Amino acid sequence: MKIKINHCILYLIVFSVIFILGCTQQHSKTTQGLGNLCTGEQCDEYCYNNSLECEKYCRENPSNEMCKERFSYVYSEQITTPKKPINVKGCEGKGTITFTHSPMKLEDLEIIQPMGLMIGGHVIPIDHQYYFPYDWIPELKEENLKDVYTPADGVVTSIERMPEFFNTAKGTNLGDYRLVIHHTCTFFTIYIHLRQLSPKLKDALGQKERINTPIKVNAGELIGRTTSFDFSAHNEDIILQGFIVPNHYDGEPWKIHTVDPFDYFEQGLKEKLLAKNMRNTEPLGGKIDYDVDGKLIGSWFKENTNGYKGIKSPEYWGTHVSFSPNALDPNYFIISLGDFKGEAKQFAAKGNKPNPKDVDVSSGLIKYELIGYDYFDNLGNIWDRKSYTGSLQVKEATSTYGVVLVQLVDKRKLKLEIFPDKKINEISEFTNNAIIYER
Repeated sequence: MKIKINHCILYLIVFSVIFILGCTQQHSKTTQGLGNLCTGEQCDEYCYNNSLECEKYCRENPSNEMCKERFSYVYSEQITTPKKPINVKGCEGKGTITFTHSPMKLEDLEIIQPMGLMIGGHVIPIDHQYYFPYDWIPELKEENLKDVYTPADGVVTSIERMPEFFNTAKGTNLGDYRLVIHHTCTFFTIYIHLRQLSPKLKDALGQKERINTPIKVNAGELIGRTTSFDFSAHNEDIILQGFIVPNHYDGEPWKIHTVDPFDYFEQGLKEKLLAKNMRNTEPLGGKIDYDVDGKLIGSWFKENTNGYKGIKSPEYWGTHVSFSPNALDPNYFIISLGDFKGEAKQFAAKGNKPNPKDVDVSSGLIKYELIGYDYFDNLGNIWDRKSYTGSLQVKEATSTYGVVLVQLVDKRKLKLEIFPDKKINEISEFTNNAIIYER
């Protein structure tokens, strides 16, 4: 009898230990996360809207289990197909809808600059348009703020304060906010650089840095106030074909789904917005994906630097270069360099040739002399970059800044070296400082 009791006690102890361990393991599994950023399933939605922060955390914490399970692409760029979009809470339906309201009142709006510009740290063609009011000035003043609206019914799925490095309202009493509005579960718009939020959105955000709580909004509803701002539209049913390796853009997963916003405004409103648009070439809203396999044209990333994400935060663009058409005058191409003497810079090529779309492996060494450029209106005046004019033309400046030497060594490998302050006849070959870029 005593032996049977001892056996029962032993079985009970073993069962209890197994049960406790199982609960502990289950608890660990459900509560794992990315440090102080997010926990469990919240990380899917959080990292969808804050991808750079999650990428940075995983690069710094490679042993984190969630990083290894869900964000393994941080350590390997061998994936050639984009990841499946993450479901967003609060959205409804799929497909696109029609925009019935302008993001800014037409009487307040002076110009719309297209997607595809390359400016400073935007080394790769920019995935959003810029809306500028008629009285825009570089200084932020509250009296110059204009109302900003939703273009259609939807759900605000993300509100966040811009990170300190990118905050353009520092030194003022204004904020700097980024909003994502899902009009369906696969179609959404992004606003960046709102200076004030509407009372409803301001109350929802409170003192937090960001929220992902769904907030319903109606077409034409006030969402904030600002001077100039970024506006873009994204359709997850579309993957841009001019990005040869879509996963190189995992750092900003919405980028490969960028679409021309003008295509979704109702016809009458579209015509009024196009009358403010600074681009006269199709697609009128701009273009960002110019890669052609085996050609120089398009965007490139320094080899083994995580594609668009780069290896340095926040200046991730230092490992980017692009040879893409000028968004305002596509007859000219831009040489956009992420690291020219320690800064991101854009140049024209003297003589605007050879055209990157014609450069391939058989072209051998190609030398481009880097020069300045400016925009002129149809009367021959330099554009002030804030007033509407019917057409713009690039004209080369006389200033020269150096030489860039390039050679396609394979259809997806580019050898490149920058020679600041040199003349084209002073350069004949690569040195040991040449860098390999990929895509």
